[in-house]
Amino acid sequence: MEMDVVWDPENILKNLKFLDHILSNIRGAALAAEANLSNNIIQTLSSWDDNAAWEFPLDRSIVKSAGIDMGVLNCYSTCVKQVQSLFSNQYFYRVWTFQEMILGKNITMFGINEQHISCIGELNTWMDLATETKDKAVKLQAWIIVSRVLRTSSINTVLNIIDENVVDLNILQTQVKGISSARTDIISGGPRWWYENHMGISNIFSAISLSPRQCFQRKDLFRGLLGIFSGLFTAEEIESDLVGDNIETLTFSFFKQLSLKTGHAWTKLAISSGERKEMDWIPVIANHNNLLTTDIFAGVVHLGRLKSKGLAKAIATTGISGNPKAYMKILLHQDNRGWQFTFRGCNAGKKVSTGLLGSEPIPIIDRLHNVAGDETGRILVQCATILGSLMDPGYNILEFRRRMLDKLQPYWTVSDPNAKPTGWVDRCVSGTGWGDLNADLFRVHNRSMNCYLGAITGCASRLYNKTTAGISCEVRVNCGCTLTGPFPLMFEAITAV
Repeated sequence: MEMDVVWDPENILKNLKFLDHILSNIRGAALAAEANLSNNIIQTLSSWDDNAAWEFPLDRSIVKSAGIDMGVLNCYSTCVKQVQSLFSNQYFYRVWTFQEMILGKNITMFGINEQHISCIGELNTWMDLATETKDKAVKLQAWIIVSRVLRTSSINTVLNIIDENVVDLNILQTQVKGISSARTDIISGGPRWWYENHMGISNIFSAISLSPRQCFQRKDLFRGLLGIFSGLFTAEEIESDLVGDNIETLTFSFFKQLSLKTGHAWTKLAISSGERKEMDWIPVIANHNNLLTTDIFAGVVHLGRLKSKGLAKAIATTGISGNPKAYMKILLHQDNRGWQFTFRGCNAGKKVSTGLLGSEPIPIIDRLHNVAGDETGRILVQCATILGSLMDPGYNILEFRRRMLDKLQPYWTVSDPNAKPTGWVDRCVSGTGWGDLNADLFRVHNRSMNCYLGAITGCASRLYNKTTAGISCEVRVNCGCTLTGPFPLMFEAITAV
């Protein structure tokens, strides 16, 4: 792999162990020189402060005012950046290398740059390092918090940076788990593993789309998986069905073959062309001219056993007698709304009593509100509160929005670090009516909202990718409330129920 700096995993592991030793033997606000540490450990810690390049993404003066040992933060941040730099290498983002990671028994990696070439260890070693680094990030966070009764703004800024590291490393660990799970499925199942292991098939699609991989020809999106799905296509079928540049034709051919060979119905979460005859339940990508990444596998779902005439049979239990009324209708639209959330309660526009003799109409907010970057957290919590109130009525709304926003893990830009504090889901609305909600007073049906969150740059949700970027989701609840928002926001709300 081409690398600016050829990192040695043994050194990173040694530094992580050193960091663990420090976190275990002194308190977060203690003087290292006065702690029960050996001279060698104290000198090493001092060299991280005085001699090593400063890697923590915050000015040294701010860190000093926070009263946190500079060497600890620099050692930690150096390890994080080294691990992240390897996993951001192009090797982890190419379609054809995915098969090597999944099928390779022993994968030894070499790093190369203008100065030298060097063995940088086995892939499994680096995968373990991804988990080790996250472990130290979580421990460092706790180490800083436990040692303090009160926190300054400088400490909160440091904690916020570590919190964002934890989010990034969590994504990395999920990627590692996906590859490990997929390898286990194949090793234990043999060459024809995919004939009977439908959960394993889902693991493969999740693993390859978690960090979208790229190729130069669209047919390679599918051909790049044929080593894993051994026997899915014959040589003749590859040359007849997996050719050309039409993403709809390629997608349909691949999932039709997978469904017929496994006897299970496989489909994609996308917009159907409506031209698939008896196989119309296989939706395809609509109008993506530049789609050359494995985002197309992000929404693959298993519908159940495949029956005759292109029908799928799934087992479901409702526990309801009679014909229940549909609670809500979900509609997908292709547009470029971005991170815009609109909501109109079923009572909006109607008159509500304001006293014994008076009444006034509930306002309808039609004018779009462009949310400032520093307000984004508060508005996101409000959106999650509304979604929870309507999609999961009767449940604990506070618990719902924490779970939903933890799954969404949004990123946005702020001008003041205090605008996105640690525990922002609760902190951004504390002291307001959106904080500790009273279900009797919070009348979601009497509200409306129209916000554009332009500061959001993305999110860590599995539902956020290039394929879903141009899709908005409209939900119509049977009471009359209507919500529209970006696909990942709305579907994380649904899956959080």
